[in-house]
Amino acid sequence: MNEHDFNGDRPRQLLVCTFGEDCAAALKLRDGQAFALADKLKDARTAAGLKRELYVTKTGCMGWCEHAPVVQLLPEGRIFSAPALKDAPVAVQACLEGGKAMAKDLLWDYSLSRAQNQARQARDGRA
Repeated sequence: MNEHDFNGDRPRQLLVCTFGEDCAAALKLRDGQAFALADKLKDARTAAGLKRELYVTKTGCMGWCEHAPVVQLLPEGRIFSAPALKDAPVAVQACLEGGKAMAKDLLWDYSLSRAQNQARQARDGRA
């Protein structure tokens, strides 16, 4: 990857916790294998012609084990409950809009303060 790979100044990356112990177990239980979600998201991204707009990366633990499985959208810094396999095309499109369409699955937004995140969690019944 280099500067010629990007369309625009803020490429997005979707990190899929695949190698974290809890996320891998949850994904395997839910989807049959730990890599299935990341692979489905990559396929949906490529099918939509968005290979340079959204990078999908398999990662290790991000520290959100109690909410496993999770994904993180960069550069926004938003942590979401991982989408279902059937929702991969919708999730890819949502990522291009900063994840707004996935708001119901938002766990944490690193662009907000801790107090703002905790207030949102309490309002959404996740506290």
